[in-house]
Amino acid sequence: MKIRILYIVSTLQKSGPTTQLYGLISTLPKEKYVIKIITLSPEPQESRWNEFVSLGVEADSLNMNRVEGMFFAGNRLRDVINRFKPNIVHSSGIRSDLLICRMRIGVSWCATIHSYCIDYPLQYGRIKGRIMAWLHLRTIKKMRHPICCSLSLKHLYEQILHRPMYAVQNGISIDRFRFEDEKRQRLRETYGIGEEEIVYITVGNLLEVKDPLTVIKAFNLLKKEKVHLYIIGDGVLRKTCQEIADSKVIFTGRIENVEEYLLLSDVYISASISEGLPTSVLEAGAAGLPMILSDIPQHREIWNNESKYIHFFNVGDVATLEQKMNIMKEMRSNNQTREIISKSIISRFSSEKMGWEYQKFYDYMFEKINQSERKSVSS
Repeated sequence: MKIRILYIVSTLQKSGPTTQLYGLISTLPKEKYVIKIITLSPEPQESRWNEFVSLGVEADSLNMNRVEGMFFAGNRLRDVINRFKPNIVHSSGIRSDLLICRMRIGVSWCATIHSYCIDYPLQYGRIKGRIMAWLHLRTIKKMRHPICCSLSLKHLYEQILHRPMYAVQNGISIDRFRFEDEKRQRLRETYGIGEEEIVYITVGNLLEVKDPLTVIKAFNLLKKEKVHLYIIGDGVLRKTCQEIADSKVIFTGRIENVEEYLLLSDVYISASISEGLPTSVLEAGAAGLPMILSDIPQHREIWNNESKYIHFFNVGDVATLEQKMNIMKEMRSNNQTREIISKSIISRFSSEKMGWEYQKFYDYMFEKINQSERKSVSS
């Protein structure tokens, strides 16, 4: 008997959680699982909908805006559940989590928790963020199977909720980001970057929680001869970032070919205040990039100790970040180093490994369902 899984998300917009969902579903064997995805809202322009469909996954959308969803999403979703008859419902994101919790669907339910609710004010604004954090924490506390995307998040939630949590670490699709020196050389030639030039790169939404201003301020202190900083991503802080950045800082916005920029760069930087288990850091690691990371538990989970090519700095510490950037500039990495970094990430954080862990969890949930059915029949 195949296990029928219904995934519920807001949209399939290009983002870290969508990347994780794609990596998970692409690893699930079709002979064992029947999969359907339901999105709550209309798809944005930057959507991965067609990529999911190309996996042979059935996908549908309720096509509701947030106001419509408050009143009608429950009934529409219940109709979908009654038709599809899933064994397991798997939600991802605050909207789908709150909706499923409110509906009491009577189907075994798990949810992936991608971020730390306490830090929502840094993402969504002080008032809205506090309301969202309160709602989401209440919902997580009621979940039977909350699955954190990192061991660090699991520990943080267990401390504040005083209940056990599960964890499956994020993974990435390796092939796109695997380090190849020949490809790196070709890309640098294509983008007009000399071998003697140093390229720093940071990837992520330009939000307070990612703290891109600290990266720019530290870069501004460097001597600017033969150095560049690529900032990949967009967000509400973009205008502020551009106002303080000099001509050596290149803002690309959201782009399709992130892997090319990672492969041609020399040093990856993340100044995040909070994370789940950052996809961008995993992808940069797969590309073999030395890193300078803010000293938060989620970064330490990926790189436990500081080393010659992995450096940490305290959150918001511009002076120390500038010092670490200078160290990296003088040191330079070689092909052997980049291969070591790449292999370390590939061996620990692949989509295949993540998918296998989720399969074990689904099997556990499915067995619980069967046990419950057997008890009801025998009684």
